[in-house]
Amino acid sequence: MSEREQTFGEHVQYQTQNQQQQFKRQVIRSATERGNQAIVLGKSEQLADITDRHLVPNLLEGGSARELRRWRERIDEHEFDAAALWSFLNHSDHNPETVHRAFTSLQSIAMHRGIVDESMRNYAPVTGFGMNMGKMFKTPKYRVNGEVQIASYHAGETKTLYNGETGEGKSTALSTEVADRWMASCANEWFDGREYRTEDFKIVDLVDTDMVENGVYDIPQQQDVLRDVRSEMGFPKDYNGIDGFEKPNLELLVPLTRDFQDEEIPIGDDGDTIIVVFTIAASDLTKRSLKNFVAGTTGEQQKVIGTCYDRLEASKNDWTLKDLAKEVLSMEGINDSFKRRALHQIETLQQTGFVRDKKCPHRLEWGEVFRDTDTITAFTQKFMSEYDQKLMVLSYLFHSVYHEREGREDLPPAVAVARELHEVVPHSQESNGTEREQSLQKAIVGELSYILRKQRKQSLEFICDTQDITDIKRGIRKRFNRAVTFSTHEDALEELFDKVVGNKSLFRSYHRSIQTNTVGRGTVLGKTVPNNEDGSAFLSQVQFAPPPWHVFDDDDHDTGLHARVEYTSEEWGEHEWNTRLPDHLELDVDELKREQEADDDDGLSAKEQKDQHKKEARRRREMGESVQQVREAVPNNPNTGNPYSERTIHEWTKDVYQQLVNESTS
Repeated sequence: MSEREQTFGEHVQYQTQNQQQQFKRQVIRSATERGNQAIVLGKSEQLADITDRHLVPNLLEGGSARELRRWRERIDEHEFDAAALWSFLNHSDHNPETVHRAFTSLQSIAMHRGIVDESMRNYAPVTGFGMNMGKMFKTPKYRVNGEVQIASYHAGETKTLYNGETGEGKSTALSTEVADRWMASCANEWFDGREYRTEDFKIVDLVDTDMVENGVYDIPQQQDVLRDVRSEMGFPKDYNGIDGFEKPNLELLVPLTRDFQDEEIPIGDDGDTIIVVFTIAASDLTKRSLKNFVAGTTGEQQKVIGTCYDRLEASKNDWTLKDLAKEVLSMEGINDSFKRRALHQIETLQQTGFVRDKKCPHRLEWGEVFRDTDTITAFTQKFMSEYDQKLMVLSYLFHSVYHEREGREDLPPAVAVARELHEVVPHSQESNGTEREQSLQKAIVGELSYILRKQRKQSLEFICDTQDITDIKRGIRKRFNRAVTFSTHEDALEELFDKVVGNKSLFRSYHRSIQTNTVGRGTVLGKTVPNNEDGSAFLSQVQFAPPPWHVFDDDDHDTGLHARVEYTSEEWGEHEWNTRLPDHLELDVDELKREQEADDDDGLSAKEQKDQHKKEARRRREMGESVQQVREAVPNNPNTGNPYSERTIHEWTKDVYQQLVNESTS
């Protein structure tokens, strides 16, 4: 720099001019950054305001046609649209596309003048509560700085639905979000969108009807293609390379049923297994689920079962299905055919083996489950042969994951994971199950709808997925306040904007910009940190990194248990649990009837008792029983205390027998 002298005034003027230029450049840089953020967030009016108030007066000398032609000669036509800029300046054309092109043209001028960098990052890191989950991409000319946090509890724990067609990445991305919650538990603190917190998360994975997809959380990512994607995105290939990410403890809870008796399970070298069996006390089942299982969809019959349930609740703290059967038998004025059907269903449910009493050592202790944040608790219903029984267990799990937290102020926040929600609470047009299955699904809809309205009172977050939001019940789909959607049809996308964002007009304005054919790339709608800060309705496009733990693929293994045998030291072996029901829980409907009849005889005269015995003998003969069978079933003669003779039984029932003979020969 050459030597020169300045007066004090000249020095002040030079400094002031220099400061003004620096301020002007800063205004331009800030405006281009905020403008690109407005593009990402789909805020066209905000982009127009930034362009008009901050870029035009600071980058153009007047905006004449001559000036625009001069810039067009200097800048590549793909980066500078003189016609769009002229229309914006002189015709107040605020069409979103015109505004977008005008902003891009002015940004190119700023690049040409060296005010903003020409080499600009075309993505922002995407974070949850505990780790980087991926990247939010735009085209290279958009500048997006800083991290974008796509999870927030600012308005309470969220209810998130992952939506997308098979193979588009929804299940993989859901698993990444669950891994984020686990990482937040491993960290000393995490930001929930409003404040920093230090609690651990309890992760409870509720739904797995057939694949044990949730049985691999503790295995590092094994799929080569997903490991490569993580590496290409700048992430370690699995959790072993992530500082602070602790290998999860995993327990896989299996209902203790008779179907489970002969199943082999993966067992480690030390004899340990991730599998833990559990039972449900009959008195822990909800009235809604029992009514729907026993009585199906018949309203009057449901009322009967509901009355029996209420009587037991009022009289006993720990009742059994045998007690329920006795209540049904004791109900007066009830059709015998309904009693027979109801008793058959109760007996069938009891014979599965998983419904027991509160004294059973395998009964779940939910307080212990919730407090053990070092363990991911997953449930599978795979080892149950009948789907209605699986639905009974799921009804119990959805109910318990919420209601078992009531009144327990010391519990950590929990995350409930529910995959393939359309299988559990399908829209009526999509349900092809039996009447009983549909009735149980209806019960779960009622339960889950209530829980999704109230869950933040219990510090309970839900993370669910489905292939198509329109396939699940309306009463459920409208409860979600956050969604992540991948490639899907427009009806599903419109439904997400309507139910999650509450604004169908946004869908009509921006649906083309958020559709994608890239696997793993989706749009986040609803509750995020940008949504809290400036009302951003959606963030697009977000490329989710695959999770650092393994993702089950049914092209590679039959079940998650088969994956464990391949990827760990575990080997197939026989379990040692006894699936047989304890004697005091065994339910024999015929035996109960005999006991009931004996009880009914109390207080009757000998003649009245004999009349009842005769009626029972005739009923049994009508059912095709032999004289000998009837004699064994009917109570003893009240006069002698001995069984009735076969001759007496024959005399009581000979006309019934003759009628059966005539019918068989006619």
